[in-house]
Amino acid sequence: MLTIGVAAACSTPTAGDVAPYAVATQNDPAFQGTFRHEFADVDGFRMHYVTGGSGTPVVLIHGWPQTWYGWWPIMPALAEHHTVYAVDLSGLGDSTGSPTDYDKAALARHVHTLIADRLKVRDAAVVGHDFGAAVAFQYASQFPGDTARLGYLDLPLPGPATSAARRPPGSSSRDAA
Repeated sequence: MLTIGVAAACSTPTAGDVAPYAVATQNDPAFQGTFRHEFADVDGFRMHYVTGGSGTPVVLIHGWPQTWYGWWPIMPALAEHHTVYAVDLSGLGDSTGSPTDYDKAALARHVHTLIADRLKVRDAAVVGHDFGAAVAFQYASQFPGDTARLGYLDLPLPGPATSAARRPPGSSSRDAA
């Protein structure tokens, strides 16, 4: 019985001891004191996001099937000069509930409701990766007055084909010059 008590006292906290959204960051010194987990009600669901830092606002939108934690490797550096908002899109990560729409335009409206309406941030740089890039593009398209800059990673740009795509098969960029 004593051994069980000692083992429990010396063990690392488990997911049962810490809120699920905080397990990955509970002992991370880069997280502690700079970042915090937050939640906001957005269009009938509870949206999770991590925020920290100080300066111009940067909104980070993850790809599929990721969460805010996909941005973690760059967040401490960003937080040195920016206020960072890394969101969990509806239905992913620690965001809960069932929004009626999961299309990119609706997801962009959810993020905008969080950032602009709930947090009162109207001049954010919005950065998306993978599927999140399409959401970021929709955010900037729908809310240009609230978007200072758009960062778009790892997703083809929507719109007309580029000149590179129209080259004859077998030609190279040198042939086009």
